[in-house]
Amino acid sequence: MGKFKKFDAGFSIILILAGMITGFVKMNGTILYVYFIVGGWQTLSMIVHLAFKLFTRSKPRVVYHIAILNALILILSGCTVPKVMNPALDILLIASPVLAGYYSYVCYHEAFVLLQRPLALLR
Repeated sequence: MGKFKKFDAGFSIILILAGMITGFVKMNGTILYVYFIVGGWQTLSMIVHLAFKLFTRSKPRVVYHIAILNALILILSGCTVPKVMNPALDILLIASPVLAGYYSYVCYHEAFVLLQRPLALLR
């Protein structure tokens, strides 16, 4: 699973950077597709980590899971009131890139810091 963790960290960072570049170059609604692509990949990655119990108890990952649970609650609360602007969805529009960046940090930290040999961590 070490290979998956390294691939996950790198692929997540590449998706975010490619999405940012595409969004700034095209300057149209393409950036919204990037939200779903990056979010979909990171959701799949989170499910794989939960299924195989990979670092699911590390503090950064627990913080991320709590943030995603709160985001899910905000999304569901936004779906209950039709035809009314919900400020929770505006918050999520800004919070999603922050969460994506944080998840990339978590994956990078797990893949390249926590998977080192134990003696390398003591330096």
